[in-house]
Amino acid sequence: MDVLNFDSAVSFLSEQIRKYLCCLNDKIKNNTYEIRLRTEKPVVIVTSDNTYFLDKSGRATTIISENLYKVSCEEMKTCFNRLCNFSVYSHSESISQGFITLNGGHRVGITGTAVMQNMSVRTIRDINSLNIRIAREFIGCADEILKTVFSNRLLNVIIAGPPSSGKTTLLRDIARQVSSGRFGIYHKVCIVDERFEISPVSDGICCCDTGPNTDVLSGFKKSDGIMCALRTLSPDLIICDEIGTVEECEAVKSGLNSGVNFVLTIHASSINELKNKPQFISLIQSGINANVVILSKTPCITDEIYLTGEKNVEVNSTDNISYNFSANRAIC
Repeated sequence: MDVLNFDSAVSFLSEQIRKYLCCLNDKIKNNTYEIRLRTEKPVVIVTSDNTYFLDKSGRATTIISENLYKVSCEEMKTCFNRLCNFSVYSHSESISQGFITLNGGHRVGITGTAVMQNMSVRTIRDINSLNIRIAREFIGCADEILKTVFSNRLLNVIIAGPPSSGKTTLLRDIARQVSSGRFGIYHKVCIVDERFEISPVSDGICCCDTGPNTDVLSGFKKSDGIMCALRTLSPDLIICDEIGTVEECEAVKSGLNSGVNFVLTIHASSINELKNKPQFISLIQSGINANVVILSKTPCITDEIYLTGEKNVEVNSTDNISYNFSANRAIC
């Protein structure tokens, strides 16, 4: 992991918090994937193997005490305004969805009081919590998946895992390797990046290495981006994060009917949870034949791989359409 990613992710914070975080040792920085700020509560640093708090002298500790540094209301306002580049209005659409994406692909989750309009969230005010999820490039993190799941050719793959399990990071590396000739061909890859996370673009330049033969549609709704890619980019592989709606599944179906392969992610912590997800059932009904990867809670670590074709686990939709696949092996 790159310490510079950590420093860039905290660059918008108030002066004191930023100073303390930037002075942490490189081991903590390298293993941090979330930093959580809550008004009048301690700064929380979540790493791959522990949870730390900042004390009043700026040191990281695993012990909760009265000596912890707490985020003031004024600091929270400062952080939020800096996060928005002092223009809350220009970020209103993403704020209404509960997040803002920073340059570099870091995503900041936002909580506060919802302002409703026509039965939907128009914006969020009285911000009381910020969750900074640090984007990382793990070159080669998809090696095991590509070796086991793709079998040296393009196939459909569904990657499932709990939040912060590295789904987006794996997608980035899959795009890089497939586009760079992993299977002896420089396959045309298209990333539909609705939330500017997989391959954030700044001034028309992709901030992450997604390979030499990859196109990125940033900010498109996934359903619109998939259809745009099919009409204009002739992709061999389309990559999307967090498939969740019927409309998105219908767009995937159109791609499958056009002979395009997909790598998709879905939030699910186990195979049993995945097989009950409506979007998974909808994908089954669309006719997708996909290998399935279940990730562990540790970022980018694979728990199980399920390959299609063998009748071990059967998933039945409400229309009695079955999807059979079997556990290949667990990778820990």
